[in-house]
Amino acid sequence: MRNFSRITLLSLRAYPAWWQERYRDEMDAVVGGLMEDGRSSIRISLNLLGGSLRARLLGTGAPASRELWSLRTKTSLLVATLPWFAVIPLAAIFFTNSGENGFFHGNQIAQLSRAGAVAHDLATIISGLLLVSFFVVVFGWGQLRHGLAQRDQRSLLPGASVLAAIIGVVLVLITLPYRLSTATATGCLHIIGSTHLGNCVTKGQGYTFAKVIAFAGLCLLVVAFVLAPIVVARAVRDSELSDESLRSGSRVALTLSTLLVFVALAIAAFGLTASLQPAPQRGMSYFLEKSTLGGWYVLLDVAFVMLAVVSSLGTISARRSYRRTVALDG
Repeated sequence: MRNFSRITLLSLRAYPAWWQERYRDEMDAVVGGLMEDGRSSIRISLNLLGGSLRARLLGTGAPASRELWSLRTKTSLLVATLPWFAVIPLAAIFFTNSGENGFFHGNQIAQLSRAGAVAHDLATIISGLLLVSFFVVVFGWGQLRHGLAQRDQRSLLPGASVLAAIIGVVLVLITLPYRLSTATATGCLHIIGSTHLGNCVTKGQGYTFAKVIAFAGLCLLVVAFVLAPIVVARAVRDSELSDESLRSGSRVALTLSTLLVFVALAIAAFGLTASLQPAPQRGMSYFLEKSTLGGWYVLLDVAFVMLAVVSSLGTISARRSYRRTVALDG
């Protein structure tokens, strides 16, 4: 092993296993020559990282092996679709921190400003896109399910995930009749020009035991949610999927990544329009209580953009790998 810098070694290890087997010795010699010529290790490492990305994304230089390209297709499909699991908590953060808020004057109905109305419409569009993505994912994985191999009977992971989901749902449903009693909330009407909060309604503390049961059910649902992508990934990678299943998966990946791109764009537009709202006047309302620029909302939008980018890269790799797999069949 040559005396390369740590960052150069990490860049070389970023290449896939098949590349390491075929080209590693040759690349070690090339990198060693460049370092002897005085090239910067940072520049060499950046070039290596770019090459590793092309190798993983496009399979540049990969051997003509159907098994390898089929495995690449399955892995790429997972990269394109599994980010959807991260969309769910991000969407929950979005919807729990948005909504119409404002000041009302007597019984007068508050009206949103023009920017607020656009933000409201964008929130509706985002809801629709997320709902469609849910059905796309369910349909896509349902199509793949028919091509999956028999699961390893010794594996307890799939059964544990399903059991946790079932028990969690049952526990949450049991506590639903006590939902009004287990929550504490205060609702008040703020009248402009007055410091008095009228018509305040406070709900009681309720039963502690019901709270514990509900919390346990939610925890089990979270466990099932975390285990689900692991179960899906293992099932897909350990199966011999037919060309028809791979083609269906690549189409689903394309549809899902496109939806995530539109969601990211819609959320960015939502944040911009919500931040352009004027301060609410008498009888006016506003969408989002705080400014979306320079706060937590920017991080949320960045997270959606990153998920869309990852899913899109996985889709590009999946479609290229699928075409190469079919070509090798012929």
